[in-house]
Amino acid sequence: MNKSILFYCSMVTIALLSSCNKSENTRFNHDYLPVKLSKGDNWSIINKSGNVVVKEEYPADASISRIYDGTYWVRQNNKYQLFSLDSPKKPLIDEDFTAATKFSAGVSAVSNPNEPIRVIGTDGKTIATLPTSIKRCFAFSENGYAVVCDTNDKYGMIDKKGHITIQPNYAYLAGESEGLVLAVKELGNWKYSILDTKNGNQQGEIEDSKYDLQSLVFKDGKITSVYQEDKESPIVVLDKSGRRLFDIKRSAANQYLKGESYVDGYIVFANSEGKFGIADSKGEMTIRPKYDFIFNLGKGMFSVNKNGKFGIVNAEDETVVDFDYKDTYCLMGDNFVMINSNCYSLIDKNGKEITSFEQAGMESCSTYAEYVDITNLARKSADVITAFAMPLTAELLANQYHLNVDNYHYSSDCNLSNNSDKVSHEFRIYFNGRMTEEMTHQEQVDDGWFTTTHTVSDGWTWTDATISHIRGTLTINDPNLSEERFEQSLKKALKDDAYEETDNETLTKAIENNGKTYESRISLSNSGDNRIYIRIEHIEK
Repeated sequence: MNKSILFYCSMVTIALLSSCNKSENTRFNHDYLPVKLSKGDNWSIINKSGNVVVKEEYPADASISRIYDGTYWVRQNNKYQLFSLDSPKKPLIDEDFTAATKFSAGVSAVSNPNEPIRVIGTDGKTIATLPTSIKRCFAFSENGYAVVCDTNDKYGMIDKKGHITIQPNYAYLAGESEGLVLAVKELGNWKYSILDTKNGNQQGEIEDSKYDLQSLVFKDGKITSVYQEDKESPIVVLDKSGRRLFDIKRSAANQYLKGESYVDGYIVFANSEGKFGIADSKGEMTIRPKYDFIFNLGKGMFSVNKNGKFGIVNAEDETVVDFDYKDTYCLMGDNFVMINSNCYSLIDKNGKEITSFEQAGMESCSTYAEYVDITNLARKSADVITAFAMPLTAELLANQYHLNVDNYHYSSDCNLSNNSDKVSHEFRIYFNGRMTEEMTHQEQVDDGWFTTTHTVSDGWTWTDATISHIRGTLTINDPNLSEERFEQSLKKALKDDAYEETDNETLTKAIENNGKTYESRISLSNSGDNRIYIRIEHIEK
């Protein structure tokens, strides 16, 4: 498996592993479901019997998370608020958050800018505050462990009390499952250590040179792979120490569907013709590859596509819900939420409709909570801005930013950028003259008849034209980072650099350059769309 893809998938796996409710048997089985009863309605919540337990309480443009032990997040205007089924009209706590992971094992990781990550319980009370050396905390697993990333981009693990159980010494950690986690010391050396999540002790290892892992987590004590060098490899099932248990036998040219793992004793696979089948915990085929698609819902139930229509079958290939639907949404206890062309239906285990509704939806919540140091980010942006906040000549700017003179013939302006994962800077820089000029000399040419004078180019060079003004844009790439709050921090950082704010919110500072005094003026305007516009002027006094 491609290692960069594997690393991305692992982050998705971390989220998936933590999406179970306390009473769920699988990550796709829910006791409660957010729904819109009719077109245009606000959000309601139904239970697994189809009864409405919260009616039209949340705005249509809001979103609701999975309900865990009666507790759930409502997200609106990029903020998460905590509610419960016992108190659906008023948040459990007054505080809201810019990032909040799903509840699992009774806890969630939450964060706000300029504040350390916290672990909270279903009552909203803080259980632990993580040190600011931890910049990310992923969603907790159903066993109460979460992958964390420190400021050195090293990964470790904490328990639900915030205690570090695996020190952040690893280049990669998968999500916890069944008390174990896969760890890699160096990204260039993909040898997987199997660690105990309670203490970080190594239980075994998997040699990447021998096995190509197809799933990243243990399920039912097993993890799936194929032989690395064998294009016709069977599915190889390994135990918790990394030893081979058995192969899933299949006919020649059949191939395993990458990314699957065991769920409640069954695994889905596909052949080279794209047909899907199922094998049991001993590797024996229970449903031969004959369906267009199979998804393991858990509890021995499978969402199956046949001839473009979805239905539900059990492990014995008996039809539970007829193939009359556009898709399958989830399990609710022993019932199934199926998608029709224009609505959703709750179907019982006998294939009978219990109720229908216009829309179902569960907000995915944040993949991780994050410590965002706005003060430090603003300081870095201020340094980028003030680097331009003086009347540099074209030559000085070109030398500083390694510009190629041949790209700027006849130009009197240029574009420069400075980007990061949080804030991107784009500047258009205007000069009071041409940035470049062509150097020439005269040569006389005698062709035997006439002597003529030709102008010969000696190449282009930078001029001493100076910056007159700059227009720029700061784009905030993190949707959880408020541009208003960032602008305030940016102004403070500029004031720390001796800029003074005038009545019209322009920041000014006197600058000496080449024996002349200039007034540097920086104007900021908040656009309200994750952008802050900048104008810089240099006025000679």
